[in-house]
Amino acid sequence: MARNVKELMEAANAAVPKITPAQARDLIARGNTLVVDV
Repeated sequence: MARNVKELMEAANAAVPKITPAQARDLIARGNTLVVDV
């Protein structure tokens, strides 16, 4: 079934956890973290 961009974005946002900039900074400081900004 064809999906539009809005549906694809909703599915992606539901699958990927969101974190705050402060959480990202803490994870990076701990090491062994890969950040991918899409």
